[in-house]
Amino acid sequence: MEFRERLEMHGMVVTGSIPVMACMTCKNTVVPDSVARPVSDAVQAARAAGQKTCEFAPREQRFGLCAAAGFKYCSADCEVTAGLSHREGEAEGHRVPVFFDWDVLLWYRRRGEYSVDMRGIHGQIAFPGGASLDYGVNRHGRVFCWLGDLDRIPQGEQERMKAHNVESDHDVVSGLYKGLLGLNPEGSAEERLKISLYELAEVSRAHAGFAIHGLGHADRRLAERLERPGAWRRDITQALVNLVMLCIETIDTGRIKGSMPGPNGETRGSLNTLTSWIKIKLSADVASLMVPFFVLNDWRNYRVHRDGDGKLLERLRKGRACLGMGEEDDDDEKMYDLLLESLARSCRNLSSDIVEKRHVFKQEQDLYGGNPAAGTTA
Repeated sequence: MEFRERLEMHGMVVTGSIPVMACMTCKNTVVPDSVARPVSDAVQAARAAGQKTCEFAPREQRFGLCAAAGFKYCSADCEVTAGLSHREGEAEGHRVPVFFDWDVLLWYRRRGEYSVDMRGIHGQIAFPGGASLDYGVNRHGRVFCWLGDLDRIPQGEQERMKAHNVESDHDVVSGLYKGLLGLNPEGSAEERLKISLYELAEVSRAHAGFAIHGLGHADRRLAERLERPGAWRRDITQALVNLVMLCIETIDTGRIKGSMPGPNGETRGSLNTLTSWIKIKLSADVASLMVPFFVLNDWRNYRVHRDGDGKLLERLRKGRACLGMGEEDDDDEKMYDLLLESLARSCRNLSSDIVEKRHVFKQEQDLYGGNPAAGTTA
């Protein structure tokens, strides 16, 4: 859902704040019946009054749920979005989505008395005492919960979550929403990879001081368009090109080099730069984290430049072996599925490693004013 400032409806220009359902890819819009009816009434009243335009704004409601916490939300979300309208047996406003930044999950993941079950585009937070809260992760990487579910958790937990509450971005497409509609809540492999990348960007920004992947607006639009190849021989090359653009070319090489001690200009390429950073900053298992990215890059290179280059074929064979396939197994669909799962797992594990080192990053930022490389020499 999004709001439009100007639409032509019923032969009159309507201005103000009109909620519509809009496709994120093609931007085609649909005005739902719950909006079309009051807009029609407003247009008729304006026409009867001799006006040439009509101004319209939906009424904003506050519900009795979580009244003490006072979460920010937009009541139009549940009035306009399919499947979120009031259901018998539920309190008014139960399905209003309440949005949070990614730090809310990091806060709970860092504390042993809580557990966070993350399943890609949805999950659950378990609280001491037995209460739990289901959440979704939308296409922008925002976390959200239903207002009625928030009302059921302890008041103290509501207050903690309120600190991470953000304005609605009106997008509820996630595992939580799909489950409500009776669809597969796990999402596609592409969706799981996208959310893992979003998580890594938020985690590294929060703790390392910069986002490892600088996912701008165009990159996020590309992420939304990721889809499984329809015809493997025809579509696999473009799918790999898109994955490289999203997973490798968005790596912020400049910020990564700037955060490492000593002269790092000789390190070439985004993957080698990130590998060096992991070794220096995380002391983590570089191979398990980085191999899927190198396999992706090698596979893309083979598909784009393969004519007459035996070295590219040899690297592709090694990549298959790294994913658990036979070197001569040329099943593109199998390799694609294994690669996307490996990439998503690497992003999640890298996020966890950064969270584990958060105190080290904090000490560096306190000592060197946000530039940890400033106080060290080669």
